[in-house]
Amino acid sequence: MTNSGGVHIREFGLKMREKILYVSKCEQSCKNMGPTNKGGSPVSTFSLITVLTFTTFSIEPSSADRLGVTITLLLTSVTFKLIVKQSLPTISYLTYLDLYVIAALVFLGLTSAQHAIIRYMSIKYTEAQINQYDNYSIITLLGIFIAFHVIFAIYMRLTAIKRRTIMVEKDKIYKSKRKFINHFGENARTEKAIEQSMSKTRGGTRI
Repeated sequence: MTNSGGVHIREFGLKMREKILYVSKCEQSCKNMGPTNKGGSPVSTFSLITVLTFTTFSIEPSSADRLGVTITLLLTSVTFKLIVKQSLPTISYLTYLDLYVIAALVFLGLTSAQHAIIRYMSIKYTEAQINQYDNYSIITLLGIFIAFHVIFAIYMRLTAIKRRTIMVEKDKIYKSKRKFINHFGENARTEKAIEQSMSKTRGGTRI
């Protein structure tokens, strides 16, 4: 009799162990970037850089300093992103932090485009028209900023609940298989026997 069921259990256990080690590594990385070591979390730093873009509207619309300050903030965000990336484990998918950084860079790009457009408009339009357009731009960008954070918070909450549910379900399956193996011993480690046990457990029959 082959122990294919035992191999399946061991493979499942190794996958769970890898996930636990990865989570532990991520937690350690987050601790290393905590307030006591790095001066704050990456998200709060990116949020601060993004909020600082609104301070550029205090500069005269016709001044080129607006665009210069915004480009400086954009380059600062890119540099900080590269630094944070070195402190986190390499993975093949986008994390919440990656999505937030991308959105922050897009927002900085929109602000830079707005400053470039209004700089060009200052040549052809009156000061009153430029100030009116500038006020509309501030309201629009502020609305985009607030709407994104609300949507992003909802997205994080929903996906976190979904992933937590999946992990709890997988943990239950693993514990059920492990309990079956411990109860019947090494000779019972067949895929068919495990499936029969699992079907009885789901049906309400205790082993």
